[in-house]
Amino acid sequence: MKYRFLNIQSDYIFRKLFLNSSDGIIIVNRNLRIISINHRAKEVLRDADMDSGDKLVDYLPNYRFDVDYTQEVFIRHCDGEEQQLAVTQYPIETATPDSVKLFTVTDITAYKLAQQREKDLLIEKSSLVTLTGLLNKQYFLEKYCSVQERGAQLLSLLFIDVDDFKMINDRYGHLAGDQVLQKMAFCIKCILRLQTDIIRFGGDEIVVILEDTHAEDAFAVAERIRNAVLDMNVDEFAPEMKITVSIGLIEGYAPVNDLLMKADMAMYRSKSKGKNTTTVFYENSLDVVPRIKV
Repeated sequence: MKYRFLNIQSDYIFRKLFLNSSDGIIIVNRNLRIISINHRAKEVLRDADMDSGDKLVDYLPNYRFDVDYTQEVFIRHCDGEEQQLAVTQYPIETATPDSVKLFTVTDITAYKLAQQREKDLLIEKSSLVTLTGLLNKQYFLEKYCSVQERGAQLLSLLFIDVDDFKMINDRYGHLAGDQVLQKMAFCIKCILRLQTDIIRFGGDEIVVILEDTHAEDAFAVAERIRNAVLDMNVDEFAPEMKITVSIGLIEGYAPVNDLLMKADMAMYRSKSKGKNTTTVFYENSLDVVPRIKV
């Protein structure tokens, strides 16, 4: 009776704690072969046909029997998707620790994706200027002016400055100036692609980074921005005022600090030509305007 009771007890433990566990559990031997596997492990590894005798490395190529894992993260590709798994492994028998081990596996893909989305959101919030919703100068410096900056990528940089912005603040107040910047930022974002970096570089200075874009195409974009700003209606906070911008444009490669300086020079050239103008910087001339593709 005692023997039968122990068998019943062992069978109960096996079914409840192993087969029906909410964690994926695999018992594996030194030959990397599965001795036993529960239902949850098959679900996590997305293969209902896994069974005793199979090699665990056929499902997890990076698996090693000689390593005792503690919440190690395995990355595998299954059905065209990346799956992230948290795994733990330790010996079952202390007397012969290298004979059989217990391997547990948990799918943490959804958790990791949610964690990354939260991280991206925090980075985005910390990079955005509250007033305009544009990226801030720190973001620009870290992405484009760091030591590891991408020197091989073609960029066109627009340096945009609001004409007579001080006069707007003096005549209508700083609140009106803020509203002008908000409306202008919205106007620029509507013109550009969602992934384009738009940076509020200074008080009324905005820098636009157009990646893999030549000067003639960037000039067309700059003119769209300039004309859209000119068409803005700001009567609600700056009556009888037409907002214009002066734009400097440069095409080139890193270092971006050099491009920024030259785009700034081109912008001031636009100011000296009467404002409300786009000027392209070339090494030999600031007044050569590229042909616009039709």
